[in-house]
Amino acid sequence: MMLNDIHNSLIKQFEKSDAIKQIMGTETDQKRLMLGKVLRFISGQLAEIQIGNSVLQGKLETPLAANTYYWFSYEKNPDEPAGRLQVVEAFDQNPKTMQDAAVKLLNGLSLKRTNEALFLVGAMLKEQQPIKENDLKAAVKWLENLPKSEARKGTDAVMFALKRELPVHPGVLDSILAVKDPAPLHKQIAETFEMINREPQQTASMEKLKQALLPILQSETEVHAEKLIQVLKELTVSAGKDAKQTAQPLLQADAPERGIPQQLQAVQERITVQQRPESLESAAERLLAKLAAQADHNGTTPVKEAVNWMKAIEAKQPVALHADLGALSENEMDVLRNVIRETAPSLTNKADALAFLFKAKDLFGVKDELSFIKALDSGRTLKDGGFHSLKLLLNEMRHSQDLPAPVRQEAEQIFHRLNGQLFLQQDNTAQSQLFLSYPLFSKNGVQDLTVFLKGKKKEDGKIDPSQCRLMFYLQLEGLKETVVDCFIQQNVMTVTVETGFDLEPLIEPLIPVLKENVKELGYSLSSVTAKQRENIEIAPFIERQFERVTESALDVKI
Repeated sequence: MMLNDIHNSLIKQFEKSDAIKQIMGTETDQKRLMLGKVLRFISGQLAEIQIGNSVLQGKLETPLAANTYYWFSYEKNPDEPAGRLQVVEAFDQNPKTMQDAAVKLLNGLSLKRTNEALFLVGAMLKEQQPIKENDLKAAVKWLENLPKSEARKGTDAVMFALKRELPVHPGVLDSILAVKDPAPLHKQIAETFEMINREPQQTASMEKLKQALLPILQSETEVHAEKLIQVLKELTVSAGKDAKQTAQPLLQADAPERGIPQQLQAVQERITVQQRPESLESAAERLLAKLAAQADHNGTTPVKEAVNWMKAIEAKQPVALHADLGALSENEMDVLRNVIRETAPSLTNKADALAFLFKAKDLFGVKDELSFIKALDSGRTLKDGGFHSLKLLLNEMRHSQDLPAPVRQEAEQIFHRLNGQLFLQQDNTAQSQLFLSYPLFSKNGVQDLTVFLKGKKKEDGKIDPSQCRLMFYLQLEGLKETVVDCFIQQNVMTVTVETGFDLEPLIEPLIPVLKENVKELGYSLSSVTAKQRENIEIAPFIERQFERVTESALDVKI
């Protein structure tokens, strides 16, 4: 399902909603408001009107004066040669400032001249953006409920919705505003989890939300646990094959590609030559058996139990097993520690990075959301428990009266932030634009990963990887906000790294390795440029990119 399907489905659902109709009005109420100047009269009822840099013809419902400015409401049916113009407010003299024009419109619509209303109408005039009367009223009401400090960002969110022809509805505007928040998403999730833990009285909703947040907080650890189990299995197979070679490494050069040969080799190097292969094999087998038995006893999975074992070893505490299993032997602990050490995931490892991103995608509910929208479109009944994503649970929790107000507010903010990512994406016949943001709870020091991808489409509808632009916005522990801009043309890649520090001396020695890695992906590296920002804080970065993605030109830099 492409993004346009999501967009169209969203529009359909809004159109069907009685509550939305009450807010937005009927189709006949949706005349567009425009500031125009009457240039000349073509006939008694037909005039030529200048709207910004455009000229249109309209049928007048009242007599007007030439060379005079008016606020019009304009409506045109597809089968009509000219639209119909109604005067909302006339000017005694030509407006000298945007504020003069804004005040006239607000007077004509009987709206209060609040700062929010003036600011919004001024922005519309500046960008020559038409708006429907009910949209303007809904937008002004939404802006007035925001903190004063958010007025500018709120106006930008309204303008974004208008340009994308999205419903001017509080839920949509809240999502657009939330996705512009420069605070790390991982920080929001972690703080919400801690807020729940600090509550002295736990409720059913709090426990439900906590259990939904926990897998995201542990997603990298679960990737690690999955690798640990896989290596234990491979050690068992490998040791069984090579039992006769007691003095040789247990991993042969022709190990199966589906295994994890590098981690196996590293584990083997840590096993002393005095240790018999059968000992390693049996230790791995016993560890796997105890993981399975512990999971069966606790009603969980081996991966969940492996996570608990890893946490215990990291905290230098005994690995807890139920009484029937006893304790791990010294040999088992030695093997377990070595495997844990050598299978630690790294974001520089392609397989690890993909494993984490796929897990995060499932946890956030990308697939669930598409299924949810398809069900809405087809009118099917949704079965309880059919969707388990964080986003859908957050939608439930933000309305729960069983949550403390601060926790409920955080849940709502995270929900809107995840929801807003859809609105930054675009898809048409010629090109696609994607926006993805994932929290990374990484020991590598990466806190958040945000990716903008824009490119031309191939015949199969996928983005052409030989002609595209990728921009990564990373929030790092040491380098703080870091931007990696990859411009690709004819499979030639140009990379720019922007931070608050001088990275040129550090980057130079890494370029040969980067060239080889890029070559493996089918690209040739043209250059790598390190760019130092004068100001280390780039909180406005997301906002700048957010503004750019509203443009439709093929050469938009993302």
